[in-house]
Amino acid sequence: GTPAWQLAHGLNAWPDDQRLRKTTPDAFLRTDMEARLRALGVDELVVCGMHSEFCVDTTTRRALALGFPVTLVADGHTSAGNAALAAPQIVAHHNATLTNISSFGPRARAVPAQVLEFNTGLQGGGVGGRGGADGDAVLRLAGGRGAGSGEGAHARKAAIWLARRRTG
Repeated sequence: GTPAWQLAHGLNAWPDDQRLRKTTPDAFLRTDMEARLRALGVDELVVCGMHSEFCVDTTTRRALALGFPVTLVADGHTSAGNAALAAPQIVAHHNATLTNISSFGPRARAVPAQVLEFNTGLQGGGVGGRGGADGDAVLRLAGGRGAGSGEGAHARKAAIWLARRRTG
């Protein structure tokens, strides 16, 4: 697409990454995200991106509701802030709130990027950009080959970073 719709600087897409277009803060709504994850045998998600209070929050909650445990990259999501809260307050609030949700069954845990066992290819904390819910969700796979719940099965993780349209 046009330069305004490219991934933000610092996000390095790899040839095997899967990119899907989303039009709402929920990366699962009106996309084939869940079908892709199930077909690939993914059973855990790593979530980061922009905006903490919209796309990251909504996608994390939906993932939990669909049965996916989530690792929230504690310093890998951000916000532009709002009239009531500064961006660091919003990030801290979502790190605390999302990890305290237990009603879905699977849980979210907040982990700093430096201790992740999964390389997402992100440089720095968040993803730049602002605007509406339009953007991309990029999937990067990691973990063992194969799926299933029997002995010898390997958990597969997928990193989902929620990228917003780059502006100006």
